[in-house]
Parts: sequence; C-alpha cells; structure tokens
Amino acid sequence: MDYRKEAHYLVLTIPQDFHNQTILDLLKYYHCSKKLIHQLRMSKDVYLNGINVKQDFSVSLQEHDELKLPIFSDEDVDFLPEDKPIDFAYEDDFIL
Repeated sequence: MDYRKEAHYLVLTIPQDFHNQTILDLLKYYHCSKKLIHQLRMSKDVYLNGINVKQDFSVSLQEHDELKLPIFSDEDVDFLPEDKPIDFAYEDDFIL
C-alpha cells in the first residue's frame, strides 16, 4: 500500500487487496481502535478521491482510490525546550 503525508492527512492509495472492501474493513484490518474510528467519523473530514464521505464508512473501495484520513494533528506546545545540564541523584549498573 502506498501512503504519504499531506498537511495533517495520511493519504493512502488503495491496493488490489482491498478492492470492494469498505473503509471500515480497511481500518479494522490495520487494527485501528474503536475510539480512533469514532473520532474519524465524528470529524467528518475523511475523503475518498477528493469527495467527503462524512460518516459513511461503508463506501466500497476500488483499486487505486485515494483515501485521506486526518490522522496528524497540529497541537500547540505550551512549553519550550531548555538546554540545561541534568543532575543525577543516584546511579548504578541497574538504575540510571
């Protein structure tokens, strides 16, 4: 299966193995959790060949279809990394 990242989407090119399978079948095959599947449905931001499928994950897939899933998120980080030396309180061969 070919895949790539576009902005916050994971874009999958459907192989022949999933011909006439549904989007739900594909997600279950790759062990997506029920919570993730629910979040994808509720987001109404899933596209098949550029067409929004909304909450209908029973759409049949064809070979070479492009499925866009909003997997990646742009979360705001509320802290800044700091280059600071680390002070070790205890260290031996088993615990660092």
